[in-house]
Amino acid sequence: MSPARVGGHSQRPSDTVRPVTTPRRVAASDKVHNGRTLRGLAASPLAWCCTLVALEAIVILVGLDVDNARILGGDGPTYSRLAHNLLSHGAYSLQASAPFTPTVSEPPGYPVVLAILDFVAIHLSIGQLLTVRICQFAMVAATACLVYAIGRELDDEFTARVAGLLTASYLPLLGLAGYHLTEITTCLLCTLVVLLLVRLLRRPSGSLVSVCGLGLAISAATYVRPDFTPLVVIAAAALLLAGKGSFRSHERWLRPGIVVGIFVLTVVPWTIRNYDLTQHLIPVAVDSGGSLFVSAEQYAGTVSYAMNPTDFDTINRLASRITATVRGKPGPKQEVAVDAALTRAAKRIFDRLSFTTIVKSIPKREIYLWQPIVFPPAKGRAVINALGWAQYLVLVVLALIGAAVSRRRHTLLRDWPLWMLAVYLTLLHLFFHIEGRYSVEARPVLLVFAAIGGVALWRKIRSRMAPAFAEVSETRPAEAG
Repeated sequence: MSPARVGGHSQRPSDTVRPVTTPRRVAASDKVHNGRTLRGLAASPLAWCCTLVALEAIVILVGLDVDNARILGGDGPTYSRLAHNLLSHGAYSLQASAPFTPTVSEPPGYPVVLAILDFVAIHLSIGQLLTVRICQFAMVAATACLVYAIGRELDDEFTARVAGLLTASYLPLLGLAGYHLTEITTCLLCTLVVLLLVRLLRRPSGSLVSVCGLGLAISAATYVRPDFTPLVVIAAAALLLAGKGSFRSHERWLRPGIVVGIFVLTVVPWTIRNYDLTQHLIPVAVDSGGSLFVSAEQYAGTVSYAMNPTDFDTINRLASRITATVRGKPGPKQEVAVDAALTRAAKRIFDRLSFTTIVKSIPKREIYLWQPIVFPPAKGRAVINALGWAQYLVLVVLALIGAAVSRRRHTLLRDWPLWMLAVYLTLLHLFFHIEGRYSVEARPVLLVFAAIGGVALWRKIRSRMAPAFAEVSETRPAEAG
């Protein structure tokens, strides 16, 4: 057979097809694929959460003129110095110059996060403060995505989306993202702990990856805030009670054993380091004495629960009188002695207080722990504070409705991981001192209750309005006729 002739040149039949038709088919399929991808992203609640937080970050960092040249947060300079010494001198020290004596008074988790971000910022030649704040806004977005995932585990898709968007627009998280404080990091880690615990409790045969992730998440939260060390006991006990088989079976003890084992393996190295420096058993940091002392002074009425600048000045003056009596060379052993002296001072104050005085103080104490907090920038402070109060009141009402709905559904006890952190922090701060931001870690997961309440309220209103809309739609054709 002679070859076909096109334009005076001989070509094979296959040559006439490939250049014309194949590229068109590829282009069309790519177009369809890209369209589906864009539609999928537009419909994804995770994409919506991340986009919302990104827009809010731009407004806060640029539009509201946040000070990007100064570290914000009372403990911020301390964390920053620890991170700088880790990165520049390989020493976990509070000292500004050599010999960089090690410290055991601060947990290492958050300074390590800052050191990693500083390393990235230096090598990318971008601002270190701005890098930290952008990363913390990303953590807020990740927290919102985790809350969405918790909502999907416990309720329907629509409620989960509402929960994620409520978290992504929660003003305390957005305000704290600009501060060099631990709350944003611990919020992310505690929300991850709740998600993994919910999944493992609902699926007794859950994967070992989730079990290991739970142990690592609790360890990381402990390194950032040692207050969360008891979470390992709570999680292990919950997994043990929810396990399959008899209490003597290997299967029932496997998952809690893995969680505890991972926690011990990750925390013990730092405990050994602290013991080597002090000859005392200090799992992460020795910092409880100062908080107990402030708590005792709050109960005594020496300082208020608001912890305003005047209160901090008063506490620093009183604490300096106590620490001045501690002898010894500055270093880890002196830090242990100072912590012990502050603990003894707190005990003396508590001994002078009557039981009635303490009990009467508890309601006010807990109100301040769960008060609305916003952390607004200087620009637009009054408006943002007003928005923060309005948002707080609306969310509290919706959360109470959501808790009532869960109780009516008989799921309130089943979903105990949602309110576990709130109960734990409330009890913890009966002993340790109060600041409003100390309850932030429990708030994102509580927004799931607010979403349940909001969705239930919306559906009830819609169901009551539906007959009215039906009557209107039926009368319109009759009027037209």
